[in-house]
Amino acid sequence: MNRAQRTRIYWWISMILPAVIFLGTAIYLALIWKDLPAKIPTNFDFTGEPNGWSGKASLWVLLGVGFFVYLSLAVAAFFPQSWSTGVRVTEANRERVYRLAGELLGDMRLSIAVLFALLTVLSTRPSPRLGLPMTLLILALVFVPMLRYFLRLFVFRRR
Repeated sequence: MNRAQRTRIYWWISMILPAVIFLGTAIYLALIWKDLPAKIPTNFDFTGEPNGWSGKASLWVLLGVGFFVYLSLAVAAFFPQSWSTGVRVTEANRERVYRLAGELLGDMRLSIAVLFALLTVLSTRPSPRLGLPMTLLILALVFVPMLRYFLRLFVFRRR
């Protein structure tokens, strides 16, 4: 399998899998809705302890915000000329830069879906304490895709 085929497969996976994750989370939320307490944790400190509470309808808002971000990133994937890539795009580097940026968007779509689904599901748990390992996982979901992109871009610029 060549690079173009792998890139195309990853593009489809990064478009479809997040949508499936959001759909699965919405179904989960609908199934347990009647069993949820009226107030659920909506904010956590750095150690993972809940420090903010809200009505259970805020879970739908959380999931909706995540889905909106996913849709925004999905639409952006169709307009590579509008991306801020971190380097000057020329005819010589256009394909590689757009491929790297497209992979970043794919990584971000997947991370956003996992992050918002995780936060939604964790907020429905009886004792929603996240703990430091979960906090670190959440930070990794946010920063690892960007770090991966910028490291690859830096290596690309050095060539």
